[in-house]
Amino acid sequence: MSLLEPHLDYADQVEIQIECVWKMTACVVHYNMDLGLVSRFLGGEYSVAYRDIDDILAAVHPHISRTDCAHIERILHIGCPAKFHWEEPAENKELFICSGNNPSISKTLGINHQHFQ
Repeated sequence: MSLLEPHLDYADQVEIQIECVWKMTACVVHYNMDLGLVSRFLGGEYSVAYRDIDDILAAVHPHISRTDCAHIERILHIGCPAKFHWEEPAENKELFICSGNNPSISKTLGINHQHFQ
């Protein structure tokens, strides 16, 4: 199977063929781990050429705010900005650290936690 052929039966797939894993790994190594170049080479389903923006927006609309929906629509039609100008408030960072989502944080929480008190 070629990586360039569409994978029409993916929904019924119960495991990933090892041949595809090796081919994708070789492709990534060939392009020096530059996933942008890999995506450009593969094109098609890997570059979201076949996505249905109207279906995506209809699916997320009932679950998010109008503002977030507008952002998603802009991202799907235009893309994300290359640079973000946003500073995270200290309170948000403290909530993330205390949530325990990152195992390395829990290992050092006693050492670093005093900075957030």
